[in-house]
Amino acid sequence: MDGMNISTYSDLRRLAQKFADSQVNLMLLIGRPGLMKTETFKHACRGKPALVVSGKKAPLDLYMDLYAHRNQLVVLDDVEPLLDNKDGQVLIRGLTETTEFKRISWGTRTPILDKKSKPIPRTFTTSSRVCIIANKWRSNGIFEAIESRAIKFTFTPSWAEVYTEAGKWFHDQEVLDYVYDHIRTMKNPDARLLKKAVEVRSLGLRSQDWRAVFDARMESDAIDREIMRLVADTTLTQTERVTEFEAGGFGDRATYFRRLKKQRDLQKVSLPDRIIVPAKTQKKKRKVVAR
Repeated sequence: MDGMNISTYSDLRRLAQKFADSQVNLMLLIGRPGLMKTETFKHACRGKPALVVSGKKAPLDLYMDLYAHRNQLVVLDDVEPLLDNKDGQVLIRGLTETTEFKRISWGTRTPILDKKSKPIPRTFTTSSRVCIIANKWRSNGIFEAIESRAIKFTFTPSWAEVYTEAGKWFHDQEVLDYVYDHIRTMKNPDARLLKKAVEVRSLGLRSQDWRAVFDARMESDAIDREIMRLVADTTLTQTERVTEFEAGGFGDRATYFRRLKKQRDLQKVSLPDRIIVPAKTQKKKRKVVAR
C-alpha cells in the first residue's frame, strides 16, 4: 500500500484528533480489518457534531444523513459498496470536492425527500470535513479520483503494537499471554481475534481449542517447527541436525539454513512489555465471560 505510512497508535490518535479539530479537509485512511481504526476516530470525534457511517448504507439514506449533518465532521467507514453504486459515486464525488463548500445533489426524482416533515432539498451545500476509512483501496475510476484529492495514510501496526494497545481494554490474561508468547511468529494483526478467542473458549467444546483462532496468523510451519526442535536438541551437532532434517523429508541443506536464519532473525525482534492484568480486573472479567 502506498500513501504516508503510520504504524503506531499514538500517531493514529494524533491523526484522528487533527481531523476532529477540523485541521484536515479530506483524509483517506487504509488499513487491515481489526486494527481499531474506526473506534479511534469515533473516540476523537466524541462530543463534537459528527456523522459516523459504518457498514452498508443506501445512497439515498446517506444523502438524507449528510443533509441532517451538514457542516459537521463526516467519517465514512467501508464505503466500497457506495462507490460501486452510481448514485453513491455522485454523492461521494460531491462530498470529497476540495472546495470549502461542497455542493451535494440528488438528481433522481423521489417522493421520499418530499414526504419528510421538513422536505429535504435536492441540492444543498456543506462545509463538512471528511475522513474515509477502508480496509483496502482500488486504483481505478472514482477510487483514483478520491485518492488524488485526499491526504492518504496507511496504517500498518505490528502485532506487538496491537497487543500493547489492546491491553488497555482487553483483560483476559490467558489470551494475552498466548499472543505474547507467539508475537514474533504471527502475521496480519487483528485485535478482534482476542475477543473471538474468549468467545470460543467460553463455549467449552472439547473438540475446539480456542488457540486455533490464531492458527492462520502463525508464520511458522512444519519446516520451521522441525528446525526449532532440532536446534533445541543440544545433543546434536549442526551436521547431524541437517542430516536428520533431510532424512525427514523437510528439504535440503540450503532450505535448513535459510529457514534457520529466518527463525534467528525473528528472535532478534524486540518484544513489548508483557501485560499483567490486575487480579481484581481478571476476576471481574471471568465473571462477565461466564455469563
